[in-house]
Amino acid sequence: MKQPKKIALSILKLTVTAIAIYWLVARVDVKEVITTLSELSAWVIVAGIFLHTVASVVGATRWWMLFRHTTNNIPFSLALPSYYLGLFFNNVSPSSVGGDVVRTLHLG
Repeated sequence: MKQPKKIALSILKLTVTAIAIYWLVARVDVKEVITTLSELSAWVIVAGIFLHTVASVVGATRWWMLFRHTTNNIPFSLALPSYYLGLFFNNVSPSSVGGDVVRTLHLG
């Protein structure tokens, strides 16, 4: 991809991300979230982060193994971001197929 296209794509990504964060924060009572989080013990938060990380790595490993054996022998360092991209599209698209399509296109 040429440099101007990369810059334009990065600006577009940052703009969409900023709009999404603003939309989310505008609809959430931040004080209530902070109060709820401050009442949790540290080990619960650490355990939640750890379990989320393990689940994501296991899911990305499964996707990496499947993709590696069907078409290309890709490194895991490319499969993990692709897995997260697919999760995002699974959450925002009307069907669960969208994430798999995006993963395949991203890695293909």
